[in-house]
Amino acid sequence: MKHLKTFEGFINEAKDMVTFLVNNDKLDQLLNDYHGRELDYVKIKGDEYYTLPKREFDRFIDAAYSKGFEVGYEGDDNSDVYVQESKVNEAKIMYQKGKSYQTGSGWTVYVDKDMSGLDIKVNNSAGWKLDPNDSREETFLLMDGGKQRASLTFKEGNINSFAKKMWDLNDKTTSGEKQGLTPDDYADIIRVWIDMRNTIRK
Repeated sequence: MKHLKTFEGFINEAKDMVTFLVNNDKLDQLLNDYHGRELDYVKIKGDEYYTLPKREFDRFIDAAYSKGFEVGYEGDDNSDVYVQESKVNEAKIMYQKGKSYQTGSGWTVYVDKDMSGLDIKVNNSAGWKLDPNDSREETFLLMDGGKQRASLTFKEGNINSFAKKMWDLNDKTTSGEKQGLTPDDYADIIRVWIDMRNTIRK
């Protein structure tokens, strides 16, 4: 992983926008090449910041991951991408720095040096989990009453797209999605898992 300390940001809750600074030329070029049409600017205390819609910002983060940059939150001085956590809506699903276990409504993520787990509840009898037999930690299984309904392999790339595939496959379960989680929630849970692995396994 590269360590360039490049990025500061915070979430503007009211407009569902992300306001941020990019201090690395390579990331700045990546941002402008792929998101130039969506970019806007705002001045805060005399400094000029970028703004992006949350969905586009997530895509930028995915691209940063794929290029080997690390993403962290408030207080993480070693991150390439730095999000100011204190400005984020408390209801948003995001990694809490330093934790090796995190849970929310219908989901759990945990990481140690040898293994990790990601569980997302779909309904009372079904849910997604990492395949415990896959040492590469790339295979997600949709289980329903002890039976496997689907399997997806996760690679670096568009996390939102992968999360949407997972969510759409919930219809294969007996009762479908009943937990109330959205495809965006699934994507954020996956990001928690990635951030946790990057932090715990440094």
